[in-house]
Amino acid sequence: MMNCNRPKPILFVLIILQVSVFMIRCSSPHSPEKEVPEECLAASFHLKQGDYGFDVEARGAGSLQQVEIRLLGFPDSLSNILLDCEPVTGADAADLDGDGYPEVLIYAQSAGSGSYGNVLAYTYSPQQGFRPIRMPDLNEDSLLNDGYSGHDRFQLEGTRLLRRFPLYGPESTNSEPIDSNRIVFYSFTQDEQAPRFRIDGATVE
Repeated sequence: MMNCNRPKPILFVLIILQVSVFMIRCSSPHSPEKEVPEECLAASFHLKQGDYGFDVEARGAGSLQQVEIRLLGFPDSLSNILLDCEPVTGADAADLDGDGYPEVLIYAQSAGSGSYGNVLAYTYSPQQGFRPIRMPDLNEDSLLNDGYSGHDRFQLEGTRLLRRFPLYGPESTNSEPIDSNRIVFYSFTQDEQAPRFRIDGATVE
């Protein structure tokens, strides 16, 4: 007599394959949108300016996330931008150089007590497509770096990028900054065909 309670081998293999496919989809940054479970999504931003825009999605819950920037309104031949970065805290899009095409900025912050901030940005031109914008390192300027210990916050103010962070004294712990913040102002420039942010100045509040 046939035992109807015994699982069929083929069915058992199919179940294992389905579970494996789910795990791969959840961890892959390049999976199509409809195939990635919603719980893998860590941050999402819809950015639009005029005829152009970006859909930004960050996936992953660890210290490194996979980010996809989907292009809206740009030529169909352009590929979406894929990158790995620290946890994403925000995103902006604005035409920083007045050429009619918006730049896209991704704000990220390292995990841990320092929470050091970073900006990953891209600019577009019809001749060269999308290119990364270099962000100067605060370590290159001893005056701006004085008292710096992370906890950055970024925002756009018109066409300028603002970076605000608390200041720390020589004896301050990471959780006890002094009662002051430094704001660093950046402007976008195409210096010698190399797109970059330039430090325009700073103030303390």
